[in-house]
Amino acid sequence: MRRFLIVTVASTLLLSLLSIPANAVSIFQDGNAVQTETFEGDTAGAHPANWSPKDGKPASANVVVMDAGDPGPAHAASTQYLLLDRANNSNSDGRAYISSWSAMSSGTAAASMMLYFPSTNNAQEGQIGFGGNLSNGLAVMAGRKTRGVIEYFDEGAGGWATIDTSYANDAWTKWDIELNLDTGIASICVDGSCSTGLDTGRTGVTVSRLEIEAGWDGANPHSKVYVDDVNPIPEPCTIVLLSMVAAMGLGFRRR
Repeated sequence: MRRFLIVTVASTLLLSLLSIPANAVSIFQDGNAVQTETFEGDTAGAHPANWSPKDGKPASANVVVMDAGDPGPAHAASTQYLLLDRANNSNSDGRAYISSWSAMSSGTAAASMMLYFPSTNNAQEGQIGFGGNLSNGLAVMAGRKTRGVIEYFDEGAGGWATIDTSYANDAWTKWDIELNLDTGIASICVDGSCSTGLDTGRTGVTVSRLEIEAGWDGANPHSKVYVDDVNPIPEPCTIVLLSMVAAMGLGFRRR
């Protein structure tokens, strides 16, 4: 009876953990989700419904929902993903943002997303802006001069600052960024590897949108960024629970 209860409780916990929905982008205010985004409900070949082109410019054919793997990379978790393709150095090409939540002006703002940077990109691979636009809030640059290198804009120093955390090309990588709106201190994590205590020198900003841009440096081929649902990876506690269930099952069979 005792083993039966343990198995039942462990199984229930596992089901609750594994049933957490995957999202391509999630926005948080003080740890609470205020916006989630997936591309499964969008029309393949069309501009994503909840994303706006850069600063009110016309929708670009190079910000488009695609069937995963056709012709881009294999999907991370879903059957459709977003492609931002900076085919031309225009104000809307390969640049889009979401802003469906109430603007945040205090506390902690955070965002989580799954990104893929192909190795065919230029050295300048892409940018993430978390604020009112890329000119305020937390501005992050992927591969501005060297692939794999991540920088953030330090207002106090008046330039880009390199962090220890890096990313890989030709692989889905989970990005988690956070900005304390009261202090201007940020953190940037990729696949669980984090750089913290990053002083942006920016306080009193309002986070009203998350902007993702493919990079451009005037060379060919142009850069692309793919955004897909986060691929859930079992946490240590989940692995422990799985082991418990397996062990209990074996115990029953031996009896």
